[in-house]
Amino acid sequence: MRALFALPLTGLVVTATALGTNQKPQKINPPQAPQIPHTTPVFGDDLPDPYHWMLTYPGQPHSPAVIDYLNKENAYAESHFKTLGTFRQKIGREIKAKLTSAVPSAPEQIGNFLYYRKQESQQQYFDVYRRHVAGGPEEKVIDANTEAKSYSFYELSDYTISPDGNLLAWLVHLSGQPNIARIKNLKTGQIESLAVNPDPFNNIAWSADSEFIYYSTYDDIHRPSKVFIHKIGTPPTSDVLAFEEKDKEFMIEKVTNTKDGKYVLITTRREDLTTEVLYKKSDSNGQPFMSFGPRTHAQSYSVEHQGSDFFILSNHDSVDQGLYKAPDVSPSREHWITMIPPNKDRPLNDFVSFNGYLVLAARVDGLPELEVFNLSTGIISTIDFKEPLYELEITPYGPQMNLSFNRSSIYLNYHSLAVTDRTYEYDFKTGQSRIVHENPKQNLDPKTFLTKRVWVTSRDGVQIPIALVHKKDVKFDGSAPMLLTAHGMYGYSYMLTQPTMYSVASMAPLLDRGWIVAIPSVRGGGEFGPAWAEAGRLQNKTNTFNDFIDAAEFLEKNHYTSPDKMAIRGLSAGGLLLGYVVNNRPDLFKAAVFRSPFVDLMNTMLDTKIPLTTEEWTQWGNPYTELDFKNMRSYSPYDNIKLQKYPSMLVRAAFNDTQVLIHEPAKWTAKLRAMDKIGKDLLFKIDMKGGHAGDSGSDGVAEDESYDMTWLLHQVGMDR
Repeated sequence: MRALFALPLTGLVVTATALGTNQKPQKINPPQAPQIPHTTPVFGDDLPDPYHWMLTYPGQPHSPAVIDYLNKENAYAESHFKTLGTFRQKIGREIKAKLTSAVPSAPEQIGNFLYYRKQESQQQYFDVYRRHVAGGPEEKVIDANTEAKSYSFYELSDYTISPDGNLLAWLVHLSGQPNIARIKNLKTGQIESLAVNPDPFNNIAWSADSEFIYYSTYDDIHRPSKVFIHKIGTPPTSDVLAFEEKDKEFMIEKVTNTKDGKYVLITTRREDLTTEVLYKKSDSNGQPFMSFGPRTHAQSYSVEHQGSDFFILSNHDSVDQGLYKAPDVSPSREHWITMIPPNKDRPLNDFVSFNGYLVLAARVDGLPELEVFNLSTGIISTIDFKEPLYELEITPYGPQMNLSFNRSSIYLNYHSLAVTDRTYEYDFKTGQSRIVHENPKQNLDPKTFLTKRVWVTSRDGVQIPIALVHKKDVKFDGSAPMLLTAHGMYGYSYMLTQPTMYSVASMAPLLDRGWIVAIPSVRGGGEFGPAWAEAGRLQNKTNTFNDFIDAAEFLEKNHYTSPDKMAIRGLSAGGLLLGYVVNNRPDLFKAAVFRSPFVDLMNTMLDTKIPLTTEEWTQWGNPYTELDFKNMRSYSPYDNIKLQKYPSMLVRAAFNDTQVLIHEPAKWTAKLRAMDKIGKDLLFKIDMKGGHAGDSGSDGVAEDESYDMTWLLHQVGMDR
């Protein structure tokens, strides 16, 4: 048996079967949660919520009744997975074999050292190393595997080197306890730990003299809202507040330096793309931040600097972004000069600055292209890969790359449904690309597997691409099982935001057994630029759901699969998408996997004490306005559960999730059970260690994914 995981503050104890244990299951009936009448009157509509008693705000202990219900659900789920123990062990081994690799990441030169990540055999995490450019022994500068032993969940976020090259700062994301920041003196090895609960996804900025760092922290609803200045070597209690975002609909998106190190930037944004950038010179520690431009509804911009100019990517002239330049002594809007005008057929969405060059990320026909702008000659070169399906990242989260300003090349993080982990280096002068990092174990064999795109016409006439990967010998006669997954939220590309959900390691147990994996680029995502995202937001939100349903109907009509062989999976807001489609078209699907599903839309958006609520009003709508309320009410999954036959469902959630609180999937499960049309075909499994997107470490990820893959294979009788 695995260890018992207990949270002393709550009393919740969850037992889980070891990956390889086969035990005779104890017969347990599906749990039934008590219903307590509760309604919320809004605009003449009483929202019934008989499971409102499950709501527990962050920082508060869960009631004994909630603990009892969660324990019963976990026991019921475990009783079913025990029957699949040996098979789940096999699936876990298949996944783990593809996750680990001793292949170092592409080295990043910073000063006189090359920095890179490497995961040794049997290790759970990547450590960070460096080696002098002149040669010599490698030095481990971040020992993530040793750090992680103190925590049940551990995720190393971005790291950054001080301007003088003597200090290394990094952030650590933990689950169920405050995050931490660490600063290491690379000369002495001394480490300073800051228990300040920083936002681990917002980076760290340095002062020019390397004596101060800037970091952001959360407020009581888990919104990054404050930026502090910390003097190296002093207690965090003396840190100075540099900026506070007081508008509850905005959040601090990132704190960073310009690539040339001359400025510190704070970017704050709202989900409708409204942004504001604050800036100050990195050598002016005592000076306040200045605003780069006023907040204007739905206008976004990002800023870089080199020479004596700021470079700005902005949509102030169009829904799509253009590139502009302004002198750093007077960067107000009237001084902006257009360098690349907006183009709806090549929308720009990101850029990186290097000495003498800008590299811009664009979308063309739903795929990425990069434009390399030589600032000396004005020549723009294009980088693309003549392939049917892929994504490129120039500023990826996780693997550090492109940190140095004085580079003569750029690293491109490349991934697709067939390739999970590959890095190209593009040389600015020669215009040539070469592979500098690859983990072959995370690639599909091109002799065996095929990736392609097919197109479906949506019910309102819009062309929706569907990415497919499968064995070349799959027969399109309706007999092949299929996993259909999408996201379609926040203007993000699915393949950039859901890497674990479609990685080769995760999907291999299905693909090797003849499954097809399909990802439609539904509206609301960012695959075709801002207009595509707007077409799936607010009053247009149902386009996202209809696109997914239309894709499923197309795939079944054309015999890629059939209703008794099609499964669906969604994470977070992707769970809201799944909730809508199983409520409205349950006949299309055999099974559904909900991961940390955001399904209680109305009650969450009406409660401003729940994390992320106010800042998401511009994505879904403000329920305190009647038009938005009625629109949201029409598709909110929890509020539209019907007395009908649903697909089999596996609901997965993390007890310590701060983005989708545990009561949401718990209420969703309880209400479905009360309809008595799904019964034993509904499992709810709670993870005591993991975070919003699952567990950490190679073993944790392998075990985490093994539950989903084993259950899916079981649903179509392939669990032997």
